[in-house]
Amino acid sequence: MSGWGSTLLGRLLREQTPLGPTSLPETDWKTVDAFRLAPTEQTVWLLFCLENDSPENRTAQIHFADPFLDLEIYQEAGPGWEEKMPEPEVGLPTVSFTLQSGQKRQYLLRLDPGMSHLVAVPGPPDLGWKDGLLPGSSAAFLVFALIQFFAAGNRQYLHYAGALTTFLIFGCFLHGIPFRHLPEGWLSMRKELAIALACVASTQILFWANSFLGVFREGALKRIPSIAATFFVLLFLSGWLFPDIFIPWLALIPATACLIIAGLSFEAVRRGEGAHFFFVAFLGYPILTALGFLISTRAETDFLPFLDMGIIYQAVLLPVAIADGVRWSQEKKVRTLESGLRDKTESLQRTVEEKMMAQEKAEDASRAKSEFLANMSHEIRTPMNSLLGTADLLSYTKLTEEQRDHLRVFQKAGKTLMNILNDVLDLSRIESEQIRIEKEVFSPAELLRTLELTYSPGPQNEVELRFLAGELPDQLTGDPHRIFQILGNLISNGMKFTDSGWVEVRSEYRDGKLRVQVVDTGIGIPAEKQSRLFQRFYQIRGGQKSTVPGTGLGLSISQSLAHAMEGSIEVESQPGHGSAFTLVLPLEKPPHSIQRLQRKSTDSARRILVVDDNPDNLYLMDRILRRLRHLPICTNHPEEALHLLTENWFDVVVLDIEMPGMDGYELLGEIQQRRLLPENRPVVAITAHDGPEIRQKALQAGFHAHLSKPVRPAELEALLEGLP
Repeated sequence: MSGWGSTLLGRLLREQTPLGPTSLPETDWKTVDAFRLAPTEQTVWLLFCLENDSPENRTAQIHFADPFLDLEIYQEAGPGWEEKMPEPEVGLPTVSFTLQSGQKRQYLLRLDPGMSHLVAVPGPPDLGWKDGLLPGSSAAFLVFALIQFFAAGNRQYLHYAGALTTFLIFGCFLHGIPFRHLPEGWLSMRKELAIALACVASTQILFWANSFLGVFREGALKRIPSIAATFFVLLFLSGWLFPDIFIPWLALIPATACLIIAGLSFEAVRRGEGAHFFFVAFLGYPILTALGFLISTRAETDFLPFLDMGIIYQAVLLPVAIADGVRWSQEKKVRTLESGLRDKTESLQRTVEEKMMAQEKAEDASRAKSEFLANMSHEIRTPMNSLLGTADLLSYTKLTEEQRDHLRVFQKAGKTLMNILNDVLDLSRIESEQIRIEKEVFSPAELLRTLELTYSPGPQNEVELRFLAGELPDQLTGDPHRIFQILGNLISNGMKFTDSGWVEVRSEYRDGKLRVQVVDTGIGIPAEKQSRLFQRFYQIRGGQKSTVPGTGLGLSISQSLAHAMEGSIEVESQPGHGSAFTLVLPLEKPPHSIQRLQRKSTDSARRILVVDDNPDNLYLMDRILRRLRHLPICTNHPEEALHLLTENWFDVVVLDIEMPGMDGYELLGEIQQRRLLPENRPVVAITAHDGPEIRQKALQAGFHAHLSKPVRPAELEALLEGLP
């Protein structure tokens, strides 16, 4: 070097056979601005000459850009190269040469195989804008990532900041920048630290990809993070033990991790996930690394700028990849929510359809049960009408005492059977919510009179039934049939649980409420059993009567009917002192009093036409009516009934509803169409079916009254007395 300019005069030798300071071959001298060495596995010798032609002593410096170089420097001493100079400072190696004025000396540098981007330049290092490009841009993106994390709360930006930090430190290690500020103990392990940092950066981005790419969670691909982590741990240990083997390929460690992530990103894209920018971002660093090796090998130039550009490329595209991934994730959530909503809607629709089908089946079953019970009621009531009616007629004949005892047993058993049948039908209606409460104008006095006629005990009964009426209005609006049923049940219970004494029915109307109290002198009810009285099938055992007939449904049904009419039933009782059941119903008076045409004389006989297809029922009706001092004419043919109405005068017509050919409704329609009866002449419907819907249908069809089988003389007498 002459004049300490910027050029260097020397010879560059590549060791193909073992060389030494005393066995250098003869080569041409070369003047260059810098020696740029391509990748090599051979030892390189640099021979150069320095000459100070100035009048004063001068010091020259040569700087090497490779922070991982191991140098041996020799200077000419006499005829040989025996004098070895001190090794340069660790970091960016700088070798100083001091020559006196007019002195000329040759130097020999031995460069072992190492990093491939060796650049040797004379003079002080040129630190330009390119040296600050990587730290500056990385710091800017790091600040951006932290701002995005704190603003959006997305952890992907925190992972990005961590990856960017490790890659920034790794890039600075390649430039040797940290070596100037680290303690000497750490500087001696600069190669080991660089390899460890490369493994940490690779592992970090792999596990980041594991949280970002869903493809890692499926099948065999889910094992890749653990396999890669194991590989980099082994590489870290091997690099710590044998750093000189891995230092030449240091840049390839993170490039390998990036290639793996790029491949998995491509698989994720192929499966329809939003990893397009992730694939492009991680593919850039390996491509630029390979391009830098290729160009630096052929052009003998440095490839550090390519690595810097690869890191900056990833720093630019990864935020875009994160934003695109967030957008895709949100769209996926929306699609998932929409799909889930569709599935839930379809499931709900199926559930509704299944419930509707189940409800239809339940309704079909309920209708089938109701039809079965109605048919059963009809089939049982028809023969029971004949049996009980004949028994009632028999009670009016002359019988021996023994025969009367037999008859009482028969009547009692028949009444019990009818009560059971009525309870079962009412329970079925209550369970299927088919109980209908009618509103019609009725006379409470007539209702109580009918109860008295119906439940009056025989002359042999030791229990007296008494009615004590307070102030009652002439008419009320309500369901007299259900009130009759409730009071009849309470009276019947009082008679059953009273061996001797009396049962008294006390009634009054006050403050818009009808209060009817049934008091008896029976066995009474213990306090601990009163709370269970209105439970279904509950019966009191013990006391004066150890067993009583019945189903245990009467009080439960009565309470349900009272609640349906917005009323209540209260009980007061003490064992041995009788019981008092009080029915309270809110009933209104009709706005206008309805005048009922009453017969002037209830003792005069009526001409009554009875039409029924059952001969036994006709015989029974004939005998009961004659026993009540009326004049019946009976027929089981509807056509004959029309003929009789044409030629005779009748005060009352009784028609059976269930008749073959022409039923009671059709027969009534013929009578009305032919005007065979005056409009005010009463027509009574009689049927073996029971229920408010049957009664309501009959009244709507034009009948004046309805009577259910079995027909009891007292009920029939009360009905006829109430007719105009």
